[in-house]
Amino acid sequence: IEFIKANREQPFFLYFPHTFPHKPFYASERFEGRSPHGLYADTVEEVDWSVGQILESLRDLGIEDKTMVVFASDNGPARGGRSDPRYGSGGSAGPLRGGKGNTFEGGMRVPGIFRWPGRIQPGTVTSQPASILDILPTLADLAGVPAPSDQVLDGRSIIELLDGTENSPDDHPFCYYFGVQLQAVRLGRWKLFLRQTELPPFSSSLWYMHNPELFERHHRLAPEPVLYDLQTDIGETTDVSDARPDVVARLSRLARDFDARMQREKRQPVYLAVEP
Repeated sequence: IEFIKANREQPFFLYFPHTFPHKPFYASERFEGRSPHGLYADTVEEVDWSVGQILESLRDLGIEDKTMVVFASDNGPARGGRSDPRYGSGGSAGPLRGGKGNTFEGGMRVPGIFRWPGRIQPGTVTSQPASILDILPTLADLAGVPAPSDQVLDGRSIIELLDGTENSPDDHPFCYYFGVQLQAVRLGRWKLFLRQTELPPFSSSLWYMHNPELFERHHRLAPEPVLYDLQTDIGETTDVSDARPDVVARLSRLARDFDARMQREKRQPVYLAVEP
């Protein structure tokens, strides 16, 4: 809030990554025990309060109509596994399959909330996939400047998606990477898990250096492609690849072409020492 106050007379960019909710769960003294639904819910209530303080500051300073606020999560819910409540289950993916640590919809699909009074229509909902990777090219587009040319960007500007003027939302393939391994691709209603015959090079991430057995679990092999129709099967339960070989061939080609372009154009590999 102090940063916003100090920069309210000029354009500013504020990146504020909350450290919760994340295992181990902690909430401040003011919020711990506040929710009847447990410690995880306490942390959610504290995040809600924190975001509210920021939005209130924008209103009080008279700049909310010229400030876009983006709120999103980096992955789906983490499942429990210990008796310690600080390591309990973190949220629910509802009907979606999987959770944090895989490329099923439960691990990848999270809410993305964009708020910009006067520019983005309140209450607008879209099922078109977008990601945090789209934020940089979107902001560059809004600022009227080219996106950086010395980096390989696999995001796109989603201004037309936000203001409701995008005419052909199903023309953009959405690729699901786990580290450097391209595992799946979505186009419209179809999501294809690709055939995987070999593991990618071992990542130098601290996560795998301390947990080497996780590498093969995360970067799994798949002898055959698997196709899901997300329009009728949001839980990814039924493989329809035999019935739609044309879709399998088309999505496989799109994915391999995209991945080849990314591998060819990237300047150097970047391995983040963080959890997927």
